[in-house]
Amino acid sequence: MTDLKTLPNTRVEELIDRARVGCDTSLGELLDSYRDYLYKRTHVDMQTELRVKLSESDIVQDVMLLASREFGSFRGNKEGQLRVWLLRILHGRLIDGMRRFVFSEKRRLSREVAGGNASMLAAVDPGDSPSVRFSQHEEAARLLLAISELPRELQSVIRLRYLNGLTFSQIAEQLQVPVTTCRRRWFEAIELLQEELSQAVATRIGR
Repeated sequence: MTDLKTLPNTRVEELIDRARVGCDTSLGELLDSYRDYLYKRTHVDMQTELRVKLSESDIVQDVMLLASREFGSFRGNKEGQLRVWLLRILHGRLIDGMRRFVFSEKRRLSREVAGGNASMLAAVDPGDSPSVRFSQHEEAARLLLAISELPRELQSVIRLRYLNGLTFSQIAEQLQVPVTTCRRRWFEAIELLQEELSQAVATRIGR
């Protein structure tokens, strides 16, 4: 990956020292020197599923604002330490985006998944029981990972249905398969996700 930071390490470390004693101008120059680098990392690290939901520029702006506000908590004094700290903030924002994506998907699923698929909803939204509750990070990561591990033809239906908001007729037209095939693949995908998420909850309980 191309390193887009342009300031030499000595200048970065000088700005860190000045920013730490309250120089807002130095802090602004310091953080702005990482803007392009953060754009690059956002583009590389952002899950494909999130690109239709989140703006890369908004993510980077959030990181810059949060880093500016929380700079007092940064304890390092080296360029590499600052880079790691900024990436930690960036990944936190991306994880938060995944969590919001999961909540959005749960609302969609609640309207479409019924009967035997109810346990999937319980797995994704386990309620207030501390014995089965995923952390927000685990919850988001597990659902996205489960989707990514589906067979390709099932992934296509799930992504087009939930990320693009297409009807089964529109999906069938795009994939050039019968509508009945789309519905069958959708049901199979839901069944597999239900099984995967239920197993994850059982594993969590058994720890």
